[in-house]
Amino acid sequence: MPKWGYSITEEELDPEKTAKASGREVRVSHKSAREICKTVKGMMLAQAKQYLRDVMTKKRAVPFTRFKK
Repeated sequence: MPKWGYSITEEELDPEKTAKASGREVRVSHKSAREICKTVKGMMLAQAKQYLRDVMTKKRAVPFTRFKK
């Protein structure tokens, strides 16, 4: 069995400013997931939710920076 965990420890996180999330058995490619996470990282929660809603309705696109062939 694999050991699941975060790369950052609990002591280093400020619970007032930080959110953690993980997805298991999600039907998305690792390449797409990497680009989505990179785009959303650093956004405020409301801004990230609105961005992802706009992506789902095809108003905005997720920029692919690494896997763009």
